Amino acid sequence: MDSPMCLVKNADGELCVEPEAIDYLMGLKQNVVVVSVVGLYRTGKSYLMNKLAQKRSGFALGATIQSKTKGIWMWCVPHPEKTDHTLVLLDTEGLGDVEKGDSKNDAWIFSLAILLSSTLVYNSRGTIDNDAVEKLQYVNDLTERIKVKSSTVDEEEGEGTQFMQFFPNFVWTVRDFTLQLEIDGREITPDQYLENSLQLKKGTSKKINDYNFLRECIRNFFPSRKCFVFPSPTTPDNMHRLDSMDEAELSGSFREVSDTFCRFIFQESRMKTVIGGHTLTGEMLGHLVTTYVETIAKGNVPCLENAVLAMAKIENQAAVNEGLAVYQKGMEDVKALFPVDVNQLSENHLQSETQATKAFMKRSFKDDNGEFLKALAEAIVNHSDDLFKQNKDASEKKCKALLENLSALMDQGMKEGTYATPGGYGLYCNHHDNIVAQYRAEPNKGVRAEEVLEQFLKDKSAESYSILQADKQLTKKEKQIQAEKKKTAELEQEKAAFREQQAEMERTIENNRISQEKYLKKMKEMMEEERKQQQQEFNRTLERRMQEQKDLLENGHKEKAELMRQEILEIKKRDELERETNTQNQKGLMEFLNQQAEGQNKQMEMLMRELNNRSQAPVQVVERLVPQQPCIVIYLSGYGKKISDYNFLRECIRNFFPSRKCFVFPSPTTPDNMHRLDSMDEAELSGSFREVADTFCHFIFQESRMKTVIGGHTLTGEMLGHLVTTYVETIAQGNVPCLENAVLSMAKIENQAAVDEGLAVYQKGMEDVKALFPVDINQLSENHLQSETQATQAFMKRSFKDENGEFLKALAEAISNHTANLFKQNRDASEKKCKALLENLSALMDQGMKEGTYATPGGYGLYCNHHDNIVAQYRAEPNKGVRAEEVLEQFLKDKSAESSSILQADKKLTEKEKQIQAEKKKTAELEQEKAAFREQQAEMKRRIENNRISQEKYLKEMKEKMEEERKQQQQEFNRTLERRMQEQKDLLEKGHKEKADLMRQEIEEIKRNNQLERDASTQNQKALLDECNTLKCSKAKQDDSCTLL
Repeated sequence: MDSPMCLVKNADGELCVEPEAIDYLMGLKQNVVVVSVVGLYRTGKSYLMNKLAQKRSGFALGATIQSKTKGIWMWCVPHPEKTDHTLVLLDTEGLGDVEKGDSKNDAWIFSLAILLSSTLVYNSRGTIDNDAVEKLQYVNDLTERIKVKSSTVDEEEGEGTQFMQFFPNFVWTVRDFTLQLEIDGREITPDQYLENSLQLKKGTSKKINDYNFLRECIRNFFPSRKCFVFPSPTTPDNMHRLDSMDEAELSGSFREVSDTFCRFIFQESRMKTVIGGHTLTGEMLGHLVTTYVETIAKGNVPCLENAVLAMAKIENQAAVNEGLAVYQKGMEDVKALFPVDVNQLSENHLQSETQATKAFMKRSFKDDNGEFLKALAEAIVNHSDDLFKQNKDASEKKCKALLENLSALMDQGMKEGTYATPGGYGLYCNHHDNIVAQYRAEPNKGVRAEEVLEQFLKDKSAESYSILQADKQLTKKEKQIQAEKKKTAELEQEKAAFREQQAEMERTIENNRISQEKYLKKMKEMMEEERKQQQQEFNRTLERRMQEQKDLLENGHKEKAELMRQEILEIKKRDELERETNTQNQKGLMEFLNQQAEGQNKQMEMLMRELNNRSQAPVQVVERLVPQQPCIVIYLSGYGKKISDYNFLRECIRNFFPSRKCFVFPSPTTPDNMHRLDSMDEAELSGSFREVADTFCHFIFQESRMKTVIGGHTLTGEMLGHLVTTYVETIAQGNVPCLENAVLSMAKIENQAAVDEGLAVYQKGMEDVKALFPVDINQLSENHLQSETQATQAFMKRSFKDENGEFLKALAEAISNHTANLFKQNRDASEKKCKALLENLSALMDQGMKEGTYATPGGYGLYCNHHDNIVAQYRAEPNKGVRAEEVLEQFLKDKSAESSSILQADKKLTEKEKQIQAEKKKTAELEQEKAAFREQQAEMKRRIENNRISQEKYLKEMKEKMEEERKQQQQEFNRTLERRMQEQKDLLEKGHKEKADLMRQEIEEIKRNNQLERDASTQNQKALLDECNTLKCSKAKQDDSCTLL
């Protein structure tokens, strides 16, 4: 980058990213070291950035009182000392610019500098005194402008202590420093000067607490601190041309400090990292900048965890695409050679797969559950399957073309009758054997050589047999011998084709095994690497906190040191919990992957055994079918390819369609009338045809059950529409439709629609009571509970497969938010009505005050009468709502001073009487305050009761929904089991004992899987209900606290 460019634009107080700068970052694949400079405007920040860029000019300098830099400007330069790293310099808009006058805007600029940098340089002038420290006021608000995790309110309290794990190193540069670096006559370093300025004072007064607070924030948030003090670079007269002065013209001491500062930044500034210790490239930094600025622009608080997760998702998907591209490129050379043998293709596949996984690992991060590594593995499997198919097709094409070419002369001889003479069979056999020999001698035929030859020999079998039978030179016995030889040759070729398939299968199994081992190994390595990064991050945090505790003890702050000790214990405890959770998650994931690998291996082994059985078993005599009992799904006994081919489709039909029904329709009319079938009356059709048609329709109407999906959930037309769209789009993209994925996708859409529908029902149910605002709390609560029940019922009717209650919770939250808004509107309406009523009732009394009606002897008594009449009329007014007493209390307080002045001015009353009246007034005010408290307490109690009822309903609905889904799943399982057991029974009755035994094993496996699924489902439901109960207890405690208040 030749010159700086604007990264974050600040236009009229609104922050937005500059697309050109983001595009530049997106093209930057190197790791980055990010150095930001912040400070008050016109303190020379830009000069420091130019110095770090090793350029005399670049960032704008200025000698006037106006700020030159607006927003955040970026300059990317090669790192002077770290190869293949980029130094990203961020020059920020000056803080405290009087022309801007927006401290909130300054706070966001300061927060962004912290979020984006690995080293933060704070630039100031003069000395580090109390005034200089207090100008770092933005540190106070960091906990309100930055969130570490997307936690709940209860968890946010500890967030401040986590900041130090993710905040940059802090460097304070003091410009134009003129003092001596010494304390009590003892010379000190700039670092000691900074630490001395951040020392805490002993004591607990407000002044001391205010003094300590900002210093504690700096110490806590920036445990790694460094200070540089710069003398003035030149005389005041020359400051305006600082950017054009030669280096030699600058002060020698200034140049020395500048060099030391630059050397420190180059050597000590570490690569930019995020939560988990992951280092960033320029592209990832671009994603981070965009996420943070867009979040701020929406009026939200940037969250480190959310930003990292969003960036990780983008980067991991890019890593998948990059890995797949590496694999595809690695397979291009071997693809150009198709057909090739299976070993050559497999070696290229494994080599390219390794390179692809390495490319993925290099770029990916925070793929905690291995989702994206699995996605890459699946993409590679799909692509490799396609390549293996292309290789087979190329082999088949080449072999067929070769045989067609070799057999051309023999085919010509057949047409010309060359073999239709005595001795023709011998000549035919010679030509036939020569073709086979030449074919076998041809190299590089690929993986289907034997299979294509087998088919060729079968195709020539009838031709050979006809020539053999027609050859008059051979005796009957010789013909039988030749026929047996031919049959033996065909069987040998069939075995050769089986061996070819077996070799391919064995290599496929070996490929799968190697891929699985690599995949598991990479998963372990990735998990271990992330664990190390997290541990290093934790160790740094712990070391800094312990050093801070030591400093506090040495300076006599025992109480703060004790608090720090407790904080360190809490950090250790939290780290231990996170490590245990990560270990459990990783263990669970690895067990799942191992089980998956074992399952695939078992499937492959079964296929191999079946293939071995086919290739080794003798061909047996085929059982004759009984003509009187035709059945398209009857099995043939024995092995052999013909029998296997015959049985295979029938096995598929029996397995895939256990519930089968058949209707046989006679012809509906005579052949002459078939052309007008669609216009014929029903009476003109054959009676037997109509009878079967009526039976067919009757069966369909009565026996066809509602359309269901995995889990036994029935579908509506709308849900079927989602399903159709998902399946067709999947097929159009060249992928295989997956029932589970389609159902999950549909469930997500339907459950969100159920949330929207439930919320709409609630909102509609509350419209009538909303029109009556203000209303009392009981009426509003009853309407709320009734509408909430209707909303939940509407949700339950439409939702399905909301296994973790995510969408039911979303509905509850949406209703809660809407309810809170309605309760607020009701309170506001009550307040507005009550204030208007009191204003109207007190109008005459206010007029009397202006006219001096009560400024006469006995005026206080008259004032009290009018005052009491106002209160009485106010209390008599119905339907004032929930803030009636609270508004009256405020009204009486507002009138209190007025009443006291009239009382003291009334000359008719003695001092004793005035005291008595004052006491009465005070008592009346206290009584009204109590009434207001009782009003608030009644509202609070009703709100608590509403929460309790809503929570109980929520738990009840959750349990009912879970039970309903469990029953549906059990019914679906029972139907499947019943059909498989009937199938096993049929196989036994027909004498297929081996297949019946395999079916029995399959039934046992189905039972085991069902039990595992039920156990897992029970555990998930129990965990979900426990979570709900925990939430309920937490809310109950909050409610108790509110009641106590």
